[in-house]
Amino acid sequence: MTVRFPSAEFPMRLINRVALGIIFSFALLAAGVFGDELQSKKDPSTQPKPIPTGRSDMKQALEKLKQRKSRLPLPAIEGAPLGPNGRPVVYNGLARRTYLPASWYAADFGNDPAMTLTYVFKTQCFWVVSRGNNCHYCLGHQEHKLHDAGLSDRDIALLDYDWQQLDPMVRKGAEISRKITLEPHLIVDNDVVKLRPDFTDPQIIELVYTLAMFNSVNRWTDALGIPQDQRMRDKEINFLTEVDAEFQGKSGGLAAAADDTPARQMVSYDDALLKSEAAAKRAPRVELPSAEASAKMLPGLEAAEDAKENWVRALASFPEVGLKQYQALKSMEKEGKVPARLKAIIAWSTARKNSAWTALRVARQRLDKLGVNDQSLRQLDKNENLDASEKMVKEFAEKLTEYPQRITDADIENLRKSFTDQQVAEIVYLIAAANMFDRFTETLSL
Repeated sequence: MTVRFPSAEFPMRLINRVALGIIFSFALLAAGVFGDELQSKKDPSTQPKPIPTGRSDMKQALEKLKQRKSRLPLPAIEGAPLGPNGRPVVYNGLARRTYLPASWYAADFGNDPAMTLTYVFKTQCFWVVSRGNNCHYCLGHQEHKLHDAGLSDRDIALLDYDWQQLDPMVRKGAEISRKITLEPHLIVDNDVVKLRPDFTDPQIIELVYTLAMFNSVNRWTDALGIPQDQRMRDKEINFLTEVDAEFQGKSGGLAAAADDTPARQMVSYDDALLKSEAAAKRAPRVELPSAEASAKMLPGLEAAEDAKENWVRALASFPEVGLKQYQALKSMEKEGKVPARLKAIIAWSTARKNSAWTALRVARQRLDKLGVNDQSLRQLDKNENLDASEKMVKEFAEKLTEYPQRITDADIENLRKSFTDQQVAEIVYLIAAANMFDRFTETLSL
């Protein structure tokens, strides 16, 4: 009888199989215990960043933003192009130059010879707006600029803790900044009346325009998760400075949004149309430049009809910046990679959320030119008769309009599944610009 022994490879095969079985068993166990954690690290976050409650929390959050990864890829800041001021552009400027047509942001924050409100006052208002929208990027910039302008940490902290100690003009600016930011749909005549006599009518127009622009910038920089700059104006940015003893351990947030803010109550579709039609005949809350002044600002036959619009007349209060803003808004309708229908849907959606009736009328005119009749518009208003990508953008526009504080990584990543990065950037910017137009026209009752 011949006895056959296993080959020399047999023990190794057996050992390998046993080892693989053990590893596989541990893998299954690990998947049960750690699977959720591993998945959450891989998937985009569905959680918005927290709203700081006090001065110390805020400083930590602003410093932490330096390590943020942008939700859309950005080139390295080193070797970036120089801005109009001759300095390297900050991440916000770099994002715009990377993804947007230059004509869209031509107006930017340019100063006009006709503008008379001070730089420090506007920056204080920008801080309040950014606090309301929980835009850490813009909050950080305003902190740096206010310190650079000579304000103490206590001076800045008062914007978060005690408006009664502010200069009366600054207090009025803070109050209207908060309401335009968080409750634009509740603005009434008296909100503008209360600004007088500290502000002239041209200054009120300038203030409202500026606050509307701040709200636009917040939505752009924060929705894209733009990281905080390490340097600005050739200086290192350090947010971890000592908190004034008066505010240590105390909660602030006079301008901050509440986590449980209820959804805005919107009127019916039929009532919205009635209000938008009535808005064409309403009286502005301020005295506007003449139609002749706006026609002078907008030379050319193409702009002849627009020059009669009250919102264009209001922009004529500062002809240089006003012209650039008018041209930017027109460029957004015609240029870029986002389809015209989707742009008009964005304009309609933000105006509905903000109860901005003139803006709604303008959006309806744009949709009408694109062949959207009343029945189709009624369906669109209810998220019906939209393809999947249009519905996604409409819902995103509504969220970014009403709850900019709640935008997450997942929101942007969902858009990237259906659109190119350039289109995603344009969509965010169009929503931001529409929110500017809504606030400008509605606050002034244009």
